[in-house]
Amino acid sequence: MQAAEERVRDKERKLATFRDTSKLGELLSGKRERSPMHDATQRQLNEELAQSRRDLKQEKDRCSKSVREEQEASRKATDATRAEAASATTSKKSDTAGGAGCTKDIECKGDRICVSGICVDPPRK
Repeated sequence: MQAAEERVRDKERKLATFRDTSKLGELLSGKRERSPMHDATQRQLNEELAQSRRDLKQEKDRCSKSVREEQEASRKATDATRAEAASATTSKKSDTAGGAGCTKDIECKGDRICVSGICVDPPRK
């Protein structure tokens, strides 16, 4: 994605340089009219910049979708682990202080999570 962002910045710099150069040329020559070549060049630079921006947006969308899919997979795995632990018939001794059972994940040691009052290992990724 950094490469796409750099391409957009590069196109923006080229267009700004072209505009600055055009303004300087107008000031030096005293002309206010633009040539058809000038307009065509500016149109081309604008189109290249627009395409680079579209490419960057697509790349950002792909990255966002990938992150959302990973988060969803992780959530499903956690839900499956919790459901599995809840349906287990064997009772495990809690590793919380006093052995009273847990009510929140933060009460469990390390990376373990609280499921139905029992601290269990989280799902593997």
